Amino acid sequence: MTIIYALKSVIRRKKIAAPSEPLNTSALLTILNEVLGPVPRPNHPSKLGKRARATGMLDTVRHWQEMQQDATATQQEVHALITRAELRIISEHTGLSGPHLLKAVRELLPHCVRIRAHNNPFFS
Repeated sequence: MTIIYALKSVIRRKKIAAPSEPLNTSALLTILNEVLGPVPRPNHPSKLGKRARATGMLDTVRHWQEMQQDATATQQEVHALITRAELRIISEHTGLSGPHLLKAVRELLPHCVRIRAHNNPFFS
């Protein structure tokens, strides 16, 4: 699924998303998954893996992959793994901005990383 397809899905499901309305977490998880790139294959790290390695966050990402309970990413972790351009795309298609967007991404990023790991046949 491409990011364009994911974004169109968000638009179809929810024309306008305001912070006072419930967040469509499924759509946001879909967009985050697209932003993080395909799941890795042996000897082919994902975009997430490359970004985590480049920013010294590999241990954090591995912790998120292995944990059994929910965690929340810090603002610095979000900005290290997701570019400003990608945050703008998410904002444009969810209607969230500023602290509301950051709060949603902080809460869902570790969850998305964990889902990706547990649905990846190469994850050990």
